[in-house]
Amino acid sequence: METRFYREALIRNALAEVLSGKSVKDVLDSGNRERLCSTPKEDLISFGEETMEFILNERRDEERSKKVVEEIEEECRK
Repeated sequence: METRFYREALIRNALAEVLSGKSVKDVLDSGNRERLCSTPKEDLISFGEETMEFILNERRDEERSKKVVEEIEEECRK
């Protein structure tokens, strides 16, 4: 069973892949579907912003994070 810390780290890594240009479908298909699809939207947005700042060394961008989360939600509905 995953600890909360480990689960959130995996979510941030998956978001980093999407934010770096990998397709949402590919990221979900690589074992992240359950994690990303079951995480609340507001948490994903927050994780996305944190990922931009601390993992990708980019400026936080709430709009970009929201866009990525919308793409994830759309793919989760398929």
